Amino acid sequence: MELRNLTQDLKSGTYEGVPFEMIENFDQISRLCDEIDIFAHEYDYNDDLKFNGYRSMVRIINKFAITSRGTLHQSKQLYHSTLEMTRLLLDLTTKLISLHEERKSRENNNQTRLSSDKMELFLRRLNEFKQSRPVLQDKLKHYWANFSLFWMNKSCRPMAHLYTIMLSMICQVPLSLVGAAFREYQGSLIAKLGWTGNAFFPTNIANYSNNIIFSGISMAKAIRQRVSVQCITIPRQYEWTVPDNGDRVVRNPSPLHPQKAIRKSVSARVIRHNGSEPNGTVILHGQGGAFIIDARQMHESYLFDWISQLDGAVILNVEYSRPVRYPIALQEFLDTYLWLTSESEEVAEILGFKPQKVVFCGDSAGGHLLFALSLVLRDIQFENPSFIKIYPAAFVGFYPALSLIDGNLPSFYMSTLEAFITPSLLFSIISLYAAGIVYESECYELDNNLPVRENDPYSEPSSWQTFYNTWIRREKSWLECEPEKARERFSKICQKALKPYMSPAECYDLNLVRDLPLYLISCEFDPLLDSTIELARKWKGQVHLDVLDDLHHAFLLYSAGDTAKSGALLCLRRLKDSLGLKSY
Repeated sequence: MELRNLTQDLKSGTYEGVPFEMIENFDQISRLCDEIDIFAHEYDYNDDLKFNGYRSMVRIINKFAITSRGTLHQSKQLYHSTLEMTRLLLDLTTKLISLHEERKSRENNNQTRLSSDKMELFLRRLNEFKQSRPVLQDKLKHYWANFSLFWMNKSCRPMAHLYTIMLSMICQVPLSLVGAAFREYQGSLIAKLGWTGNAFFPTNIANYSNNIIFSGISMAKAIRQRVSVQCITIPRQYEWTVPDNGDRVVRNPSPLHPQKAIRKSVSARVIRHNGSEPNGTVILHGQGGAFIIDARQMHESYLFDWISQLDGAVILNVEYSRPVRYPIALQEFLDTYLWLTSESEEVAEILGFKPQKVVFCGDSAGGHLLFALSLVLRDIQFENPSFIKIYPAAFVGFYPALSLIDGNLPSFYMSTLEAFITPSLLFSIISLYAAGIVYESECYELDNNLPVRENDPYSEPSSWQTFYNTWIRREKSWLECEPEKARERFSKICQKALKPYMSPAECYDLNLVRDLPLYLISCEFDPLLDSTIELARKWKGQVHLDVLDDLHHAFLLYSAGDTAKSGALLCLRRLKDSLGLKSY
């Protein structure tokens, strides 16, 4: 164990001039990691898959020990930053131990984890977030200045570094353009964004990857790999509606009098391999992106790599609305699926066949929407068994976001060191999707227990509004208030999120869909890791869980290097397994 070896070397005086507190911190962290090693197995999925948030944090700390050894050899100027990093890691490790002790206390008192209890525990994490923010932000500026993303696989790190550098340059123009040349200033800017960012800035900036350059590269790749992409529009259906109050799907008694919809049709892209004969299978694909980002070219890059190996299956990539509140995107997926399986001549004309089998495949938020769709379809079957002609044959999820209120799990703390899935973003995603709230000024109805306002901007988003929120609007987020007010608001937001199709593990009887085979792929350094493990444990039907060593959330978007490429190949293998194809 590298941490233990480094601690021994520090105690023996191998390195000159090391602050006594740094040695003491490393020693305390080492002892806490030894304590975690004793109970970490309790959180493993099984004896063959020894991964969970506790083990991941220990691995991260050992990686820092390796990084620190190189730093201590090279420069005494970084001693202070190294000291601050030990304070940060000691704080995170202490929180993880407390989380475990909290769980054991509940077990000893025979307390079960009801959804209301889970919400209460998540609220405690929010309190931690609010109370520790000033101190942690000060420590994190040293992390971003001198040790940024040390835990990430080296082959994936350059793209993430480029993203953080770009953010530091544009977050406070013009000062940030000059200050980005100085590590300490750059580190303080990124650390601040990690705690004050919201669903628009900096998150929405990733949408600008859909540009003429990336589009040209994507088109050239499609031609080279004999892949065709057909843009289609799918008509809306009005017979089945997912209510916006969180209730289960309902049948519209007057389908000829449609309810209001944002778009009159749903856009999608049909991806097929020109050298393969269609086999009647459609892979319904949902892109991730925190319900906000549509990095289409980046997602389709790996889909283009895979399509030739899927034995004639066709991928239907749904371009669902963003950024919108629940249930707008879910309704679009439902409309798409009902059209796809309608056995209409229009479907046969567009696809070249009538689908015989449908497999769901999605990552992150896209996985969440497709898993929720499988529950919606099952509820429709209960009300009208003959209406759903084809039920999905399998669900394949890559680092899926399967529940909205899983912030009480150890892997959540890895978000502290993330460039993208930061704590503030996680809270902002929940508030936007479940309650349609991002900013302080949007809290009036929530604070006063009033219905959603008629002109809700996240029911009918405009390009101008999204642009304004991203680049011009600098209003405080709903979190920027007194701790007690933030807790009250988040409690109401969680209550909205505790609905069957938003938090299925807590609010839906999963036995009703146990006939749906699950193929779940998570990553060692994914803040959603423990949520995925928890669902796999609960699942009573066929489930196959993989955890990819030394990889992180959304690695498929920049799968460079051997480790990431191996991870992408395993994702393809599980997709082929779900289709009943042999993997070589």
